[in-house]
Amino acid sequence: MKLRILIVFLISGSFSLLKAQNSPFSSQSGALYGGTGDDLSTFITQNKFGDYFITGKTNSQNNDIVSPRGVYDIWLAKLGRTGQIKWKKNIGSTGDDYPISITSDPAGNVVVLGYGGAKTGDFSSASGSGLWFLKLDSAGNNPSFVYHGGEPGNTGKIVPDQAGGFYILSSRNTANGLVAPVEGTQDMWLIHTNGAGVSIGQKVYGGSGIENAGDLIKKGDFLYILGQSNSSSVNGAVNHGQNDLLWIKTDLSGNAIATQMYGGSLNEIPNSIILGESTFDPFFVLSTSQSSNGDLPGSNSGGFDFWAFGIDESGNISLGTNIYYGTNENETAAGLFYDDSNPSEPLGIVGSTVYTFELGQPAFENAILIRFAPFSIQPDTVFVFGGDLDDFATDFMVNNLGDLVFTGYSESSNGDFSGNHGGKDFWFYQLNYPCPNTINIQGTVVQGNFTRYADQSIQTSSVFQGGGSQMLLTAPFVLMQPGFEVKSGVIFKAEPGACP
Repeated sequence: MKLRILIVFLISGSFSLLKAQNSPFSSQSGALYGGTGDDLSTFITQNKFGDYFITGKTNSQNNDIVSPRGVYDIWLAKLGRTGQIKWKKNIGSTGDDYPISITSDPAGNVVVLGYGGAKTGDFSSASGSGLWFLKLDSAGNNPSFVYHGGEPGNTGKIVPDQAGGFYILSSRNTANGLVAPVEGTQDMWLIHTNGAGVSIGQKVYGGSGIENAGDLIKKGDFLYILGQSNSSSVNGAVNHGQNDLLWIKTDLSGNAIATQMYGGSLNEIPNSIILGESTFDPFFVLSTSQSSNGDLPGSNSGGFDFWAFGIDESGNISLGTNIYYGTNENETAAGLFYDDSNPSEPLGIVGSTVYTFELGQPAFENAILIRFAPFSIQPDTVFVFGGDLDDFATDFMVNNLGDLVFTGYSESSNGDFSGNHGGKDFWFYQLNYPCPNTINIQGTVVQGNFTRYADQSIQTSSVFQGGGSQMLLTAPFVLMQPGFEVKSGVIFKAEPGACP
Protein backbone atom coordinates (compact mmCIF):
# COMPACT_ATOMS: atom_id res chain seq x y z
CA MET A 1 0.00 0.00 0.00
CA LYS A 2 1.31 3.45 -0.92
CA LEU A 3 1.40 5.78 2.09
CA ARG A 4 0.99 9.55 1.89
CA ILE A 5 0.74 10.48 5.56
CA LEU A 6 2.66 13.59 6.65
CA ILE A 7 2.22 14.95 10.16
CA VAL A 8 3.53 18.47 10.94
CA PHE A 9 2.94 21.18 13.48
CA LEU A 10 2.91 24.93 12.84
CA ILE A 11 4.12 26.81 15.92
CA SER A 12 3.64 30.62 16.12
CA GLY A 13 3.84 31.03 12.36
CA SER A 14 7.18 29.20 12.12
CA PHE A 15 8.26 25.60 12.33
CA SER A 16 10.77 23.47 14.17
CA LEU A 17 11.45 19.81 14.78
CA LEU A 18 8.09 18.13 15.09
CA LYS A 19 7.12 17.84 18.76
CA ALA A 20 4.69 14.96 18.60
CA GLN A 21 2.99 13.58 21.67
CA ASN A 22 4.72 10.24 21.04
CA SER A 23 8.18 11.65 20.30
CA PRO A 24 10.78 9.22 21.68
CA PHE A 25 13.53 11.85 21.91
CA SER A 26 14.61 13.54 25.12
CA SER A 27 16.74 16.28 23.56
CA GLN A 28 18.25 17.59 20.33
CA SER A 29 21.23 19.74 19.41
CA GLY A 30 22.69 21.12 16.22
CA ALA A 31 25.18 23.47 14.63
CA LEU A 32 26.06 25.13 11.32
CA TYR A 33 29.63 25.38 9.96
CA GLY A 34 31.07 27.11 6.93
CA GLY A 35 31.92 30.40 5.28
CA THR A 36 30.27 32.91 2.97
CA GLY A 37 30.50 30.58 -0.04
CA ASP A 38 28.81 27.20 -0.52
CA ASP A 39 29.54 24.30 1.82
CA LEU A 40 28.00 21.05 0.51
CA SER A 41 27.84 17.24 0.39
CA THR A 42 28.44 16.40 4.04
CA PHE A 43 29.33 12.96 5.48
CA ILE A 44 29.90 11.87 9.08
CA THR A 45 31.45 9.06 11.13
CA GLN A 46 32.34 8.42 14.78
CA ASN A 47 35.46 6.79 16.22
CA LYS A 48 35.73 4.46 19.21
CA PHE A 49 36.39 7.41 21.55
CA GLY A 50 33.02 8.99 20.72
CA ASP A 51 34.40 11.84 18.60
CA TYR A 52 32.68 12.73 15.34
CA PHE A 53 34.45 13.48 12.07
CA ILE A 54 32.56 15.47 9.44
CA THR A 55 33.60 16.15 5.85
CA GLY A 56 32.16 18.07 2.93
CA LYS A 57 33.12 20.15 -0.11
CA THR A 58 33.53 23.91 0.12
CA ASN A 59 34.40 26.97 -1.95
CA SER A 60 34.28 29.28 1.09
CA GLN A 61 37.42 31.12 2.16
CA ASN A 62 36.60 32.43 5.64
CA ASN A 63 34.99 31.75 9.04
CA ASP A 64 35.23 27.97 9.67
CA ILE A 65 37.09 27.35 6.39
CA VAL A 66 40.87 27.58 6.69
CA SER A 67 43.64 27.62 4.04
CA PRO A 68 41.51 27.16 0.88
CA ARG A 69 43.30 25.43 -2.00
CA GLY A 70 41.21 25.76 -5.17
CA VAL A 71 37.78 25.69 -6.84
CA TYR A 72 36.24 23.34 -4.24
CA ASP A 73 38.18 21.74 -1.38
CA ILE A 74 37.54 18.82 0.91
CA TRP A 75 36.78 20.19 4.40
CA LEU A 76 37.43 17.86 7.33
CA ALA A 77 36.69 18.61 10.99
CA LYS A 78 36.66 16.75 14.29
CA LEU A 79 33.62 17.43 16.48
CA GLY A 80 32.86 16.74 20.12
CA ARG A 81 29.74 14.83 21.17
CA THR A 82 27.53 17.94 20.96
CA GLY A 83 28.99 19.24 17.69
CA GLN A 84 31.68 21.66 18.88
CA ILE A 85 34.67 21.91 16.51
CA LYS A 86 37.93 20.48 17.93
CA TRP A 87 39.99 20.94 14.79
CA LYS A 88 39.36 21.68 11.11
CA LYS A 89 41.33 21.71 7.88
CA ASN A 90 41.07 21.94 4.09
CA ILE A 91 42.48 19.22 1.84
CA GLY A 92 42.71 19.65 -1.89
CA SER A 93 44.21 20.88 -5.12
CA THR A 94 43.60 23.86 -7.40
CA GLY A 95 40.79 21.87 -9.03
CA ASP A 96 37.34 20.65 -7.96
CA ASP A 97 37.83 18.26 -5.01
CA TYR A 98 35.13 16.52 -2.98
CA PRO A 99 34.61 13.75 -0.42
CA ILE A 100 32.75 10.54 -1.29
CA SER A 101 32.68 8.66 2.04
CA ILE A 102 34.21 8.72 5.52
CA THR A 103 34.99 6.14 8.21
CA SER A 104 37.26 5.54 11.20
CA ASP A 105 39.61 2.66 11.93
CA PRO A 106 40.06 0.56 15.10
CA ALA A 107 42.77 2.96 16.36
CA GLY A 108 40.43 5.97 16.16
CA ASN A 109 41.99 7.49 13.03
CA VAL A 110 39.80 9.12 10.37
CA VAL A 111 39.78 8.01 6.73
CA VAL A 112 38.14 9.92 3.85
CA LEU A 113 37.50 8.54 0.39
CA GLY A 114 37.72 11.53 -1.92
CA TYR A 115 38.17 12.86 -5.43
CA GLY A 116 41.06 15.10 -6.46
CA GLY A 117 40.39 17.28 -9.48
CA ALA A 118 44.01 18.29 -10.22
CA LYS A 119 47.55 17.07 -9.53
CA THR A 120 48.49 20.07 -7.38
CA GLY A 121 48.52 20.96 -3.68
CA ASP A 122 47.83 17.97 -1.45
CA PHE A 123 47.34 15.85 -4.59
CA SER A 124 50.57 16.81 -6.38
CA SER A 125 51.83 13.20 -6.41
CA ALA A 126 48.94 12.07 -8.64
CA SER A 127 49.26 11.27 -12.32
CA GLY A 128 45.93 13.04 -12.89
CA SER A 129 42.52 13.51 -11.36
CA GLY A 130 40.95 10.56 -9.60
CA LEU A 131 40.19 8.65 -6.42
CA TRP A 132 42.15 9.30 -3.20
CA PHE A 133 42.50 7.51 0.14
CA LEU A 134 43.03 10.18 2.84
CA LYS A 135 43.96 9.08 6.37
CA LEU A 136 44.80 11.28 9.39
CA ASP A 137 45.15 10.49 13.06
CA SER A 138 42.59 11.58 15.64
CA ALA A 139 44.44 14.87 16.16
CA GLY A 140 44.38 15.66 12.43
CA ASN A 141 48.08 14.91 11.94
CA ASN A 142 50.29 12.30 10.23
CA PRO A 143 48.51 12.29 6.86
CA SER A 144 48.70 9.22 4.65
CA PHE A 145 47.32 10.09 1.20
CA VAL A 146 47.24 7.41 -1.53
CA TYR A 147 46.15 7.97 -5.13
CA HIS A 148 44.05 5.29 -6.87
CA GLY A 149 43.00 7.12 -10.07
CA GLY A 150 40.07 5.66 -11.98
CA GLU A 151 37.98 8.81 -12.62
CA PRO A 152 35.24 7.79 -10.17
CA GLY A 153 31.79 9.28 -9.78
CA ASN A 154 30.67 11.13 -6.64
CA THR A 155 29.19 8.06 -4.91
CA GLY A 156 30.86 5.17 -3.13
CA LYS A 157 31.86 3.86 0.27
CA ILE A 158 34.88 3.04 2.42
CA VAL A 159 34.62 0.57 5.33
CA PRO A 160 37.20 -1.10 7.62
CA ASP A 161 37.98 -4.72 6.79
CA GLN A 162 38.23 -5.34 10.58
CA ALA A 163 41.78 -6.66 10.15
CA GLY A 164 43.52 -3.28 9.88
CA GLY A 165 42.78 -2.54 6.22
CA PHE A 166 39.85 -1.16 4.23
CA TYR A 167 37.42 -1.99 1.45
CA ILE A 168 36.59 0.79 -1.03
CA LEU A 169 33.60 0.77 -3.37
CA SER A 170 33.73 3.24 -6.25
CA SER A 171 33.22 3.31 -10.01
CA ARG A 172 35.68 3.65 -12.86
CA ASN A 173 35.38 4.63 -16.52
CA THR A 174 39.04 4.53 -17.51
CA ALA A 175 41.63 1.78 -17.61
CA ASN A 176 44.17 3.40 -15.23
CA GLY A 177 45.25 1.22 -12.35
CA LEU A 178 45.33 -2.53 -12.09
CA VAL A 179 41.92 -3.52 -13.39
CA ALA A 180 40.25 -2.67 -16.70
CA PRO A 181 36.47 -2.27 -17.09
CA VAL A 182 34.48 -5.46 -17.66
CA GLU A 183 32.26 -4.68 -20.63
CA GLY A 184 30.61 -1.28 -20.44
CA THR A 185 31.67 2.32 -20.30
CA GLN A 186 31.64 2.41 -16.47
CA ASP A 187 31.71 -0.37 -13.88
CA MET A 188 31.58 -0.67 -10.10
CA TRP A 189 35.06 -0.97 -8.63
CA LEU A 190 36.08 -2.74 -5.40
CA ILE A 191 39.52 -2.06 -3.91
CA HIS A 192 40.95 -3.86 -0.87
CA THR A 193 43.75 -1.86 0.80
CA ASN A 194 46.13 -2.30 3.69
CA GLY A 195 46.01 0.07 6.66
CA ALA A 196 48.02 2.69 4.79
CA GLY A 197 45.57 2.72 1.87
CA VAL A 198 47.75 0.82 -0.61
CA SER A 199 45.82 -1.58 -2.86
CA ILE A 200 46.24 -5.30 -2.18
CA GLY A 201 43.43 -6.46 -4.48
CA GLN A 202 40.83 -5.13 -6.93
CA LYS A 203 37.69 -6.31 -8.72
CA VAL A 204 35.21 -4.70 -11.11
CA TYR A 205 31.54 -5.56 -11.67
CA GLY A 206 29.18 -4.63 -14.46
CA GLY A 207 27.48 -5.33 -17.74
CA SER A 208 27.37 -3.70 -21.14
CA GLY A 209 26.04 -0.37 -19.79
CA ILE A 210 26.88 1.98 -16.93
CA GLU A 211 27.20 0.99 -13.25
CA ASN A 212 27.41 3.44 -10.34
CA ALA A 213 28.59 2.68 -6.80
CA GLY A 214 26.21 2.98 -3.87
CA ASP A 215 26.92 1.33 -0.53
CA LEU A 216 29.05 -1.46 0.94
CA ILE A 217 28.94 -3.42 4.19
CA LYS A 218 30.92 -6.34 5.57
CA LYS A 219 29.25 -9.11 7.56
CA GLY A 220 31.35 -12.06 8.66
CA ASP A 221 33.17 -13.56 5.70
CA PHE A 222 31.16 -11.73 3.03
CA LEU A 223 30.80 -8.30 1.43
CA TYR A 224 27.44 -6.91 0.32
CA ILE A 225 27.51 -4.31 -2.45
CA LEU A 226 24.70 -1.96 -3.51
CA GLY A 227 24.86 0.04 -6.72
CA GLN A 228 22.98 1.11 -9.82
CA SER A 229 23.01 -0.32 -13.35
CA ASN A 230 21.39 0.33 -16.71
CA SER A 231 22.92 -2.81 -18.20
CA SER A 232 20.43 -5.32 -19.59
CA SER A 233 21.90 -7.95 -17.25
CA VAL A 234 24.75 -8.42 -14.78
CA ASN A 235 25.97 -11.89 -13.77
CA GLY A 236 22.68 -13.35 -15.02
CA ALA A 237 20.43 -10.92 -13.10
CA VAL A 238 18.05 -9.12 -15.48
CA ASN A 239 17.24 -5.40 -15.54
CA HIS A 240 13.58 -4.36 -15.13
CA GLY A 241 13.77 -1.11 -17.09
CA GLN A 242 16.10 1.88 -17.10
CA ASN A 243 18.39 2.23 -14.04
CA ASP A 244 17.91 -0.65 -11.57
CA LEU A 245 19.43 -1.26 -8.17
CA LEU A 246 22.31 -3.74 -8.42
CA TRP A 247 23.12 -5.97 -5.41
CA ILE A 248 26.16 -8.26 -5.31
CA LYS A 249 27.32 -10.61 -2.54
CA THR A 250 31.02 -11.47 -2.64
CA ASP A 251 33.63 -13.31 -0.61
CA LEU A 252 36.37 -11.29 1.09
CA SER A 253 38.46 -11.43 -2.10
CA GLY A 254 35.64 -9.79 -4.04
CA ASN A 255 34.56 -12.87 -6.00
CA ALA A 256 30.84 -12.58 -6.81
CA ILE A 257 28.64 -15.24 -5.17
CA ALA A 258 25.14 -13.90 -5.84
CA THR A 259 23.72 -11.01 -7.89
CA GLN A 260 20.27 -9.40 -7.92
CA MET A 261 18.72 -6.46 -9.75
CA TYR A 262 15.72 -4.63 -8.23
CA GLY A 263 13.36 -2.05 -9.66
CA GLY A 264 10.63 -1.21 -12.12
CA SER A 265 10.40 0.22 -15.61
CA LEU A 266 11.81 3.65 -14.66
CA ASN A 267 14.78 4.75 -12.50
CA GLU A 268 15.97 3.67 -9.06
CA ILE A 269 18.77 5.41 -7.11
CA PRO A 270 20.65 3.43 -4.42
CA ASN A 271 21.35 4.88 -0.99
CA SER A 272 22.24 2.34 1.70
CA ILE A 273 22.25 -1.26 2.84
CA ILE A 274 22.25 -2.02 6.58
CA LEU A 275 22.13 -5.06 8.85
CA GLY A 276 18.62 -6.07 9.96
CA GLU A 277 17.45 -8.92 12.14
CA SER A 278 18.61 -12.49 11.57
CA THR A 279 15.28 -14.33 11.20
CA PHE A 280 13.23 -12.54 8.54
CA ASP A 281 15.22 -9.58 7.16
CA PRO A 282 19.00 -9.98 7.56
CA PHE A 283 19.42 -6.76 5.54
CA PHE A 284 17.45 -3.64 4.72
CA VAL A 285 17.97 -1.60 1.53
CA LEU A 286 17.08 2.07 1.03
CA SER A 287 16.70 3.78 -2.34
CA THR A 288 14.47 6.19 -4.21
CA SER A 289 12.39 5.22 -7.24
CA GLN A 290 10.19 6.64 -10.01
CA SER A 291 8.61 3.29 -10.86
CA SER A 292 5.13 1.92 -10.18
CA ASN A 293 5.67 -1.68 -11.25
CA GLY A 294 8.16 -4.54 -11.08
CA ASP A 295 9.45 -5.01 -7.52
CA LEU A 296 7.76 -1.83 -6.27
CA PRO A 297 4.84 -2.54 -3.89
CA GLY A 298 2.60 0.32 -5.07
CA SER A 299 2.19 3.40 -7.23
CA ASN A 300 4.62 6.30 -7.38
CA SER A 301 3.34 9.59 -5.93
CA GLY A 302 5.39 11.81 -8.24
CA GLY A 303 9.09 12.30 -8.83
CA PHE A 304 11.34 10.01 -6.78
CA ASP A 305 9.82 8.33 -3.69
CA PHE A 306 11.54 6.51 -0.81
CA TRP A 307 11.71 2.73 -1.27
CA ALA A 308 12.90 0.56 1.65
CA PHE A 309 12.78 -3.22 1.64
CA GLY A 310 14.19 -6.25 3.42
CA ILE A 311 16.25 -8.98 1.76
CA ASP A 312 17.67 -12.34 2.79
CA GLU A 313 21.27 -13.59 2.47
CA SER A 314 20.68 -14.45 -1.19
CA GLY A 315 19.23 -11.04 -1.97
CA ASN A 316 15.59 -12.15 -2.27
CA ILE A 317 13.11 -9.40 -1.36
CA SER A 318 11.23 -10.00 1.90
CA LEU A 319 7.53 -10.76 1.84
CA GLY A 320 7.15 -8.61 4.96
CA THR A 321 9.14 -5.37 4.68
CA ASN A 322 8.59 -3.52 1.39
CA ILE A 323 7.81 0.17 1.96
CA TYR A 324 7.12 2.79 -0.73
CA TYR A 325 6.55 6.29 0.64
CA GLY A 326 6.55 9.79 -0.77
CA THR A 327 4.84 13.03 -1.73
CA ASN A 328 4.23 14.50 -5.18
CA GLU A 329 7.72 16.04 -5.03
CA ASN A 330 11.17 14.43 -5.28
CA GLU A 331 12.45 12.71 -2.15
CA THR A 332 16.20 12.21 -1.66
CA ALA A 333 17.49 9.51 0.68
CA ALA A 334 20.21 10.04 3.30
CA GLY A 335 20.04 6.89 5.44
CA LEU A 336 18.14 4.03 6.99
CA PHE A 337 18.20 2.73 10.55
CA TYR A 338 17.03 -0.40 12.31
CA ASP A 339 17.26 -1.13 16.03
CA ASP A 340 15.40 -4.10 17.44
CA SER A 341 16.59 -3.16 20.94
CA ASN A 342 14.17 -0.22 20.70
CA PRO A 343 10.75 -1.79 19.98
CA SER A 344 9.08 1.62 19.62
CA GLU A 345 11.18 2.46 16.56
CA PRO A 346 12.57 -0.57 14.72
CA LEU A 347 12.85 1.01 11.25
CA GLY A 348 13.25 4.57 10.02
CA ILE A 349 14.13 6.53 6.88
CA VAL A 350 16.11 9.77 6.79
CA GLY A 351 16.17 12.08 3.79
CA SER A 352 14.86 15.31 2.31
CA THR A 353 11.63 16.43 0.66
CA VAL A 354 10.05 19.61 -0.65
CA TYR A 355 7.32 20.87 1.66
CA THR A 356 5.20 24.02 2.02
CA PHE A 357 4.70 24.89 5.67
CA GLU A 358 2.26 27.71 5.12
CA LEU A 359 -0.44 27.95 2.45
CA GLY A 360 0.55 30.32 -0.34
CA GLN A 361 4.23 30.38 0.66
CA PRO A 362 7.08 29.00 -1.50
CA ALA A 363 8.00 25.34 -1.09
CA PHE A 364 11.52 24.55 0.11
CA GLU A 365 13.54 21.42 0.73
CA ASN A 366 13.54 20.20 4.34
CA ALA A 367 15.12 17.28 6.18
CA ILE A 368 12.74 14.49 7.12
CA LEU A 369 12.75 11.54 9.53
CA ILE A 370 10.08 8.87 9.08
CA ARG A 371 9.42 6.47 11.96
CA PHE A 372 7.58 3.28 11.11
CA ALA A 373 5.38 1.42 13.57
CA PRO A 374 6.66 -2.00 14.69
CA PHE A 375 5.89 -4.81 12.21
CA SER A 376 4.12 -2.35 9.91
CA ILE A 377 4.69 -0.47 6.66
CA GLN A 378 2.79 2.49 8.12
CA PRO A 379 4.74 5.39 9.67
CA ASP A 380 3.70 6.34 13.18
CA THR A 381 5.23 9.84 12.87
CA VAL A 382 7.05 11.95 10.30
CA PHE A 383 9.41 14.60 11.64
CA VAL A 384 10.21 17.57 9.39
CA PHE A 385 12.95 19.96 10.41
CA GLY A 386 14.92 22.85 8.98
CA GLY A 387 14.47 26.56 8.38
CA ASP A 388 12.64 28.77 5.88
CA LEU A 389 15.05 28.06 2.99
CA ASP A 390 16.46 24.82 1.53
CA ASP A 391 17.82 22.25 4.00
CA PHE A 392 19.18 18.94 2.68
CA ALA A 393 20.05 15.80 4.65
CA THR A 394 22.98 14.08 2.91
CA ASP A 395 24.23 11.53 5.47
CA PHE A 396 23.06 9.83 8.62
CA MET A 397 24.35 7.51 11.32
CA VAL A 398 23.33 5.87 14.57
CA ASN A 399 26.02 6.77 17.09
CA ASN A 400 27.59 4.37 19.57
CA LEU A 401 24.94 5.25 22.19
CA GLY A 402 22.07 4.55 19.78
CA ASP A 403 21.17 8.22 19.19
CA LEU A 404 20.42 9.56 15.69
CA VAL A 405 22.88 11.91 13.99
CA PHE A 406 22.24 13.79 10.72
CA THR A 407 24.43 15.89 8.46
CA GLY A 408 23.68 17.92 5.38
CA TYR A 409 23.74 21.50 4.16
CA SER A 410 21.40 24.41 4.75
CA GLU A 411 20.65 27.91 3.47
CA SER A 412 18.48 28.70 6.52
CA SER A 413 19.28 30.76 9.58
CA ASN A 414 16.11 30.17 11.59
CA GLY A 415 13.91 27.32 12.77
CA ASP A 416 16.20 24.45 13.74
CA PHE A 417 19.27 26.14 12.22
CA SER A 418 20.74 29.45 13.32
CA GLY A 419 23.91 31.37 12.56
CA ASN A 420 24.25 30.75 8.83
CA HIS A 421 27.56 32.15 7.56
CA GLY A 422 26.29 32.86 4.03
CA GLY A 423 25.27 30.69 1.08
CA LYS A 424 24.90 27.00 1.99
CA ASP A 425 26.43 25.85 5.29
CA PHE A 426 27.32 22.39 6.57
CA TRP A 427 24.97 21.27 9.36
CA PHE A 428 25.09 18.72 12.16
CA TYR A 429 21.99 17.61 14.07
CA GLN A 430 21.61 15.07 16.86
CA LEU A 431 18.48 13.53 18.39
CA ASN A 432 18.98 11.86 21.76
CA TYR A 433 16.91 9.08 23.26
CA PRO A 434 16.24 9.03 27.01
CA CYS A 435 18.13 6.33 28.87
CA PRO A 436 15.73 3.35 29.18
CA ASN A 437 14.87 1.10 32.10
CA THR A 438 15.39 -2.07 30.06
CA ILE A 439 16.99 -3.02 26.74
CA ASN A 440 16.41 -6.27 24.86
CA ILE A 441 18.92 -6.80 22.02
CA GLN A 442 17.67 -9.86 20.15
CA GLY A 443 18.00 -11.63 16.82
CA THR A 444 20.54 -9.36 15.16
CA VAL A 445 24.24 -8.93 14.43
CA VAL A 446 25.84 -6.02 16.28
CA GLN A 447 28.80 -4.60 14.38
CA GLY A 448 31.05 -1.63 15.11
CA ASN A 449 31.49 0.44 18.28
CA PHE A 450 28.42 -0.03 20.47
CA THR A 451 27.51 1.25 23.96
CA ARG A 452 24.22 0.84 25.80
CA TYR A 453 23.11 1.86 29.31
CA ALA A 454 19.95 0.90 31.18
CA ASP A 455 18.66 1.63 34.67
CA GLN A 456 17.38 -1.92 35.31
CA SER A 457 18.53 -4.60 32.86
CA ILE A 458 19.98 -5.49 29.46
CA GLN A 459 19.28 -8.82 27.78
CA THR A 460 20.89 -10.03 24.57
CA SER A 461 21.05 -13.10 22.33
CA SER A 462 22.93 -11.28 19.55
CA VAL A 463 26.26 -11.86 17.84
CA PHE A 464 28.80 -9.07 18.45
CA GLN A 465 31.44 -8.79 15.73
CA GLY A 466 33.90 -6.43 14.07
CA GLY A 467 37.63 -6.67 14.70
CA GLY A 468 38.84 -3.81 16.91
CA SER A 469 35.30 -2.74 17.85
CA GLN A 470 34.63 -1.69 21.44
CA MET A 471 31.30 -2.79 22.92
CA LEU A 472 30.00 -1.97 26.40
CA LEU A 473 26.74 -3.00 28.12
CA THR A 474 26.10 -1.30 31.47
CA ALA A 475 23.14 -2.02 33.75
CA PRO A 476 22.49 -3.47 37.24
CA PHE A 477 21.64 -6.77 35.52
CA VAL A 478 23.10 -7.96 32.16
CA LEU A 479 21.84 -11.32 30.86
CA MET A 480 23.52 -13.19 27.96
CA GLN A 481 20.91 -15.54 26.51
CA PRO A 482 21.29 -18.52 24.11
CA GLY A 483 22.65 -17.30 20.77
CA PHE A 484 24.89 -14.67 22.40
CA GLU A 485 28.38 -14.69 20.91
CA VAL A 486 31.41 -12.39 20.83
CA LYS A 487 33.56 -12.84 17.72
CA SER A 488 37.35 -12.74 17.72
CA GLY A 489 38.91 -9.28 17.88
CA VAL A 490 35.98 -7.58 19.65
CA ILE A 491 36.65 -5.79 22.93
CA PHE A 492 33.45 -6.62 24.85
CA LYS A 493 32.57 -5.52 28.39
CA ALA A 494 29.45 -6.07 30.48
CA GLU A 495 29.61 -4.23 33.78
CA PRO A 496 27.30 -3.26 36.64
CA GLY A 497 26.03 0.30 36.62
CA ALA A 498 23.15 2.44 35.44
CA CYS A 499 22.35 5.34 33.13
CA PRO A 500 24.94 8.14 33.30
